Parts: sequence; C-alpha cells; structure tokens
Amino acid sequence: MSAFVPCSARNCEAGGTSGCNYIDRRQRRCGTAWCADHHVRIAGFDYCRRHAGVIRALGEQLPAGLPELNNRAASLAAYLGDELNGRVVNVLGRAVASNSEASLVNHPVRLVKTPGGRERRWQRSWNVVDNTGVVSRVVIEVDEADDTVVLTSVGSSRIGRGTPPWIARREGEETDPERRAAFLEAIGRSIEMVLTRPEMAPTRI
Repeated sequence: MSAFVPCSARNCEAGGTSGCNYIDRRQRRCGTAWCADHHVRIAGFDYCRRHAGVIRALGEQLPAGLPELNNRAASLAAYLGDELNGRVVNVLGRAVASNSEASLVNHPVRLVKTPGGRERRWQRSWNVVDNTGVVSRVVIEVDEADDTVVLTSVGSSRIGRGTPPWIARREGEETDPERRAAFLEAIGRSIEMVLTRPEMAPTRI
C-alpha cells in the first residue's frame, strides 16, 4: 500500500492524487501534489494553480525554456496586461480611429531578451501600426532577474517602474483590495496621460 501524500493546498486534508507537471528551463519539476478539487488541468496535463497561471499566460506558444519554478515574471506580466487591456485598447483605439490606415496589434505575453541577450524578460505589448511602421506602443514588462518590479513604457520612453503592493507586503499579510486597485489605476492613468499629450500624437517608434 502506497504512503498517503497530502494535498498541497492549505488546510486541505485530502490526498494528493495528481502531481504538478510543470518543468522549468533548468529541468526542475514542481514537487507539489494536489487533490481533485485543487489541481488544474490544461491540455491534458495537471498543474498546481500557480503554474497553471503561467501556462495560461503563455498560451499555446510555449517557449523552449519555461520560467523557473518560483519566478513570477511571466504570470505577473500577464496579469497586469489583462487588467490594463481594456484601458490601453480604449486610448490606443482613438489613434486608430483617426487614421484610416492604422490598426491595433494586441500582443500576448511573450519572452524577449534584454540588450546583450543575457537577461530574459516577459512582455505584454500593444502596437498601433500603419503602412509606415509602428505609430504608438505601450509595453508592460517584468524581468526574470527581478520579478518583483513592473516596467511600463510608452513609445521608446520608460514612464514607470514599481513593485505591486501584493508583492511588497510582509509575509502572510493580506493586500488591501483598494491598494491593488490604486496600483493598477496609477499605471493606467500614467499611460493615458502620456498618450494623450499633444506632442505624443503620433509617437513613431
């Protein structure tokens, strides 16, 4: 008879019947086990909730080297991109509406290399393009080397750098929903303020 393996979910007393299938770029496997109520199945594979978020964020085009087990860069970039998507699309949509040859390209989270190719960075971006190239661009990035910091850019300019309050909080301390909302609002407002300045229309890259 095999030994009982508890579910890794907090306060769950059920047996962990499914292991997480996540394997990072260093070939390390997530060692957690989960019961039927707490595992997540994606494309026929079981994952813990944390790594299921990473797999969902990356979609069907999974890179050859998945983020390291405890690295939140990809999932954080995806979360912020999803939360800000409506706001960014709305403001960039005005540029598209004023240019009959322009279109908005909404890129999902993807892996990019920093200058020199040594650092890996996860990026969510929105581009307004026309027949001459990129007119305007908004980018949310999180570097794997420091997955606590969110970088925001409009065009070729960095307009923001900060750590979300739910990451900066002390161990075990819950994040005030209002602080979370305020952080997202600050990023969204900064993007809007830069894009709507007269000198920023258009912003050729």
